[in-house]
Amino acid sequence: QNILLYNELDRVDFETFIDWQERQKLLKVVFETDIRAARYTRDIAYATIENSCYRHDPYDKAKFEVSAHNFVDLSEREYGLSLLNDCKYGFEVHETRMMMSLLKGPLNPDPLSDYGEHYFTYSLYPHAGDWRAAGTLARGLALNNPMLPIRLEAAAAKCAAAVSFISVSASNVTLEAVKKCEAEDAWIVRVVEKTGACADVALRFFKEIAQASECNLLEREDRPVPFAGNELSFTLRPFEIKTFKIK
Repeated sequence: QNILLYNELDRVDFETFIDWQERQKLLKVVFETDIRAARYTRDIAYATIENSCYRHDPYDKAKFEVSAHNFVDLSEREYGLSLLNDCKYGFEVHETRMMMSLLKGPLNPDPLSDYGEHYFTYSLYPHAGDWRAAGTLARGLALNNPMLPIRLEAAAAKCAAAVSFISVSASNVTLEAVKKCEAEDAWIVRVVEKTGACADVALRFFKEIAQASECNLLEREDRPVPFAGNELSFTLRPFEIKTFKIK
């Protein structure tokens, strides 16, 4: 395991390699904190959700481990700690302890589950304020989708420096899908609000829009939406998902 400290990045990475040969064992990583909070936040598909840090009733006791995607966060009013990961999904927060399941060796249903070599990274991101103010959402996405540098010829580099295929104006809104439409020659663009707040959003494209409509998740029931030039503007409610069909 390599523990990485960065000069310009305020997180600690744990680059981990494991040749897992164990059966009937569960490997977890545990971080003891001095943070006192009643609830913690976990990142899930198209949303975030809060859970109790304490097990006062059968419902909370049954959630001794829960699923999360990019991060879990434990925060007081002015300080917090986010635990980021790039491929692990089982988490536990109990009082002041933050835990993540790394590997397991069950006999059923797959006696070879997780058997062999694994390479993954998890990170600690200490921050001021809560996870919203600290931009934990973006930090988790950055760990899972790191920016890749590509060498370009001079002419292409000059053009690329001024143009983005799609940009999203609101920091609490994530671009979840960009794909070809299944039934016609158009692009499907899906966005979601993930912090529980309203957002006025501008989607800007690399060239002017010819036609734009909002559709459902099945890419049907099109409803035309206004646009101007290369920009599509709209408002998202807390945790709302919107899907657009763009030509």
